[in-house]
Amino acid sequence: MNQLAQKNLDNVDVWQQICTELKKRIGNATYNSWINPLKLVSLENHELQLSAPTKFIADWVETHFYPKIRALSPVEIRTISISIGGLNEQTPPASEAVEVAPETKVINIDNYNEAISSRIDKRYRFDNFITASSNDIAFAAAKKVAEKGGDAGFNPLFLHAGVGLGKTHLLHAIANYNLDNNTGRKVLYLSAEKFLHCFIRSLRDKKILEFKEELRSADILMIDDFQFICGKESTQQEFFHTFNALVDSGKQLVISCDRAPSEFTELEERMRSRLASGLVMDIEKTDYNLRLQILKSKTAEHEAQISDEILEFMAEKITSNVRELEGALNRITARTSLVSRQIDIDSAKNWIADLLKVKTKDISIQEIQKEVAAEFNINLSDMVSSSRAKQIARPRQIAMYLAKKLTTSSLMEIGKMFGGKDHTTVMHACKKIDELQREDLGFMNSIETLTAKLKSC
Repeated sequence: MNQLAQKNLDNVDVWQQICTELKKRIGNATYNSWINPLKLVSLENHELQLSAPTKFIADWVETHFYPKIRALSPVEIRTISISIGGLNEQTPPASEAVEVAPETKVINIDNYNEAISSRIDKRYRFDNFITASSNDIAFAAAKKVAEKGGDAGFNPLFLHAGVGLGKTHLLHAIANYNLDNNTGRKVLYLSAEKFLHCFIRSLRDKKILEFKEELRSADILMIDDFQFICGKESTQQEFFHTFNALVDSGKQLVISCDRAPSEFTELEERMRSRLASGLVMDIEKTDYNLRLQILKSKTAEHEAQISDEILEFMAEKITSNVRELEGALNRITARTSLVSRQIDIDSAKNWIADLLKVKTKDISIQEIQKEVAAEFNINLSDMVSSSRAKQIARPRQIAMYLAKKLTTSSLMEIGKMFGGKDHTTVMHACKKIDELQREDLGFMNSIETLTAKLKSC
């Protein structure tokens, strides 16, 4: 552009032209997040001076937009500087004016009531998280994030699992670790519900810049139940920009969800790619031993007197998730505290009957023994014998397996019905039948046939 044309353009015209061109190239969402909040202070001697409402926005514009501003300017710009606050502005921003956000108070883990974070549960810590092969790697990854923050070596940490398998426990444990050890890190935990509530409220109150600043000032940002956020386009966009800002500045992001990033068809490809770029960890369903460990640990915490038989029964029968398992234990513990006698297995069953996987037809262990004995042409008395001959031992194992699967009897009760066998013998039988079904399709079909016969009798 010639000198005459440059002189005919005043400072406001220059800045508005730059903004117009930037908006075309970076899109409305990015423009509104970073450029629209800027205000022109002056443009003299090839030096552009702007002001920004927060230091975070100023730093981000300096890192990502200075070259574009120079390239799109109709006049030569050699230097650009941005001050913080709204002093000495000559003009409003190029588009509709926005409210200038005050400096945001540092979000500290010990003042959650004042900040936007959801409340942290002090009960959820690393030292009371029971580990097994199904969750030990996820536990180790969460602990490394708690100890190292953005230097953990993977970002984000994406934990996915079904309901009640420990995702939320690990997120709260990360927060509690940083509080207990006075790490100085700013840790922010948000449930999906709280994220959406704060986002909508900030839009309504015209404080979206404050909301962004609070999120992005965190050293560790944790989002729980991400699946409830990702389907909404506006919040998805905001989360994506926050994600990039945190990762690019060396901050740590931790996300929990009910599925892996690749399973979200409603997410943009760029978002799926970014979410999968860190460490994606699946927390698998609990097995019997882990459920029993959890129950014993919780019983010790409550200082409750509950027999091993009752705990083993719950570990066998309540397999859906840990939350339901703890609910059953809490119910029994509460009732136990109200009576002075020892609680027996029958009372415990009655108290948690609605949580058990009750079958549509009551099947007795005697019926199972009779049907299996007839199927394999052995005597009914062989079911309670101590014979280890394969032609007797295998049907007996099958009958034990079906008794566990089709009745609400505990392992100890099943053992008693098979000649006073120990509960570990029943566990071994069930494990063996499971293995044989995985290895032999014909054997699996025969077990399914027996199951169908018993249900239809």
